[in-house]
Amino acid sequence: MSRFVAGRRRKDPGDEASSADVGGSHPLSDVIAAILSAFVQAWGTMDSTSAELAKQYWADPVLRSLPLPAFAIPQVTVRLKVAVADVSSRGGGATQSDAVRIFVEFTELQRVPEHLISEVEFSLTPREIAGVEHAEEAMRD
Repeated sequence: MSRFVAGRRRKDPGDEASSADVGGSHPLSDVIAAILSAFVQAWGTMDSTSAELAKQYWADPVLRSLPLPAFAIPQVTVRLKVAVADVSSRGGGATQSDAVRIFVEFTELQRVPEHLISEVEFSLTPREIAGVEHAEEAMRD
C-alpha cells in the first residue's frame, strides 16, 4: 500500500515495488484521500480554535457580552494540475477496477508535454467534509 504524503509517495513497510509504479507518480485515490484528509484536519483545527476562543470570551467580562465570531466556509474548491502517468487494470470479472496514477508535483509536470496536462477541479461543502470525517472515524473503530 502507498500513501501520498506532503507531495511525495511513501511506501509502507513491507510494500513491494509493482510494475504499475511510474517514477514520481501517485495513485489518484491517494492524492484525493490526502486532500480530503487535509480538509478534515483543517476543520478540526478551526473547531478547536473556536472552542478556545469561546473560553477566552467567557473569562473576560467585556468580551462575554459580545457574540462569538463565527467561522464558516461555505465551500472549498480545489484546482489541481495533473497528468496521467499510467492506467492499469487490477482484479477481474465484475470487480475489475482501473488504477490511475498521476503526476501532480511541479517538477514532474515540467517534464510532461503541455498538451498532456489537465486541470482537475472539485468542490467540497461542509456537509461533504463532515461525511469524510465520519468515514475516517468509522475506519479507525
